[in-house]
Amino acid sequence: MLGMSAGWILSSHTKADAVLEFKRWYGAKAHQEGLRQLSAYLDMYSLKQGYLLIYDFSRKKEYKQEHIVFGDKQIFAVWV
Repeated sequence: MLGMSAGWILSSHTKADAVLEFKRWYGAKAHQEGLRQLSAYLDMYSLKQGYLLIYDFSRKKEYKQEHIVFGDKQIFAVWV
């Protein structure tokens, strides 16, 4: 599924084993919505772990990575 500022990829061999969400950084409020969306995708495939790649085009961007606990999900996020 692709949108104007996001997309996701499902990696699967015989069953869904990884979901990678792509987002553009629009601030903290949009980030929380992105986490909710990724959590819903993970629920669709009965997964508890996912990945979030965030594109930050701001002038003061910071390259970082973070392990986020969101509800019962573990999300590994990377800002680029």
